[in-house]
Amino acid sequence: MTPSQNQLEIQKDQYFVVANTATKKSRIGQVKTTGNPTSYEIVEDNSNGTFEIDKDGNLAVKKADGLEGQKYTLRIKAEDNQKNSSDECIDIYCYSIEKGQNFTVPETADNQELVGKIIISPDKGKVKKFEIKGGNDDKGVFYIQPDTGQIYVSQNQFLDYNTKSIYEIDVSVNVDGCQCKDELIKIMVWGIVANQEYNVKETTKSRESVGNVIVNAPGSHGFYDINFLDKNTPFDIELRTGSIKLKPNVSLNRQKKLRYKIETEATYNSQKSRREIYINIIFDKRMFDELAREATMNNPLKKTKEQLLDFTVPNTTESAQGAIEKRLGQIAEILKNRP
Repeated sequence: MTPSQNQLEIQKDQYFVVANTATKKSRIGQVKTTGNPTSYEIVEDNSNGTFEIDKDGNLAVKKADGLEGQKYTLRIKAEDNQKNSSDECIDIYCYSIEKGQNFTVPETADNQELVGKIIISPDKGKVKKFEIKGGNDDKGVFYIQPDTGQIYVSQNQFLDYNTKSIYEIDVSVNVDGCQCKDELIKIMVWGIVANQEYNVKETTKSRESVGNVIVNAPGSHGFYDINFLDKNTPFDIELRTGSIKLKPNVSLNRQKKLRYKIETEATYNSQKSRREIYINIIFDKRMFDELAREATMNNPLKKTKEQLLDFTVPNTTESAQGAIEKRLGQIAEILKNRP
């Protein structure tokens, strides 16, 4: 039943908003009441005296230093000249951006990839406007959706762990006309280190370690998993450590490839980053001869075959590797063009 205009009654389900930037005596709003109230008082208060109300029902901030992001509930009592009274609970929502929000972003992220969402407390407001005030560099690496607080990658070409591993961006929000205090949000860049290359001898034994894939990541904020997306190689990788090992029952001296390019994926805080790593197989002279004989088997170009087998491996490992790769490239070309 709707009360008559002459009946004293505080309107039910009223709520007000106040920003955590409000100062002492800042007006919050007026309690809506029917009838002819002549006085108001706060009879129950969980705000420790943060608010006050005058005889006309105007709520204001009494102690600004006590404001923080939460819902306050006050029981307000109104009286008229006939000593009629009405009391009702009134909620006051004090908005603020939650402190200590940190996000991560892979340096290989695409533009428009979601980084995270800014949380405000309490999440009651109807109209929100988020904004990045600073720390985004002049390049505008990140973008914030004004009405949702979701942060996206905007200029991914500038994401580079070695150049800048942490962005500290200053975020502000206006909720239902109340401007909250800005908060510093950290965004940590992570990813698989680029241009990783490993050399392994063809005499490496099964399950022997080759090396570790290196991931730049702020380990105190989570953990990462690493996988090889290309399973058709002689190598395995341990999920949590990134340790590369030769697969069980695999011998590199039976492999015909000298260089493996392996698509590698790391997962961190549900985000993914991909890089290619390279593993070079170092063969000795004996193994090269075996490969050359196998590659030129049944090749009618006898002269070329003899030339291929007339090969001296240079002394240093690096130059030997380069010479073998070049020679096997020639073998492949001959086989491709043989009659």
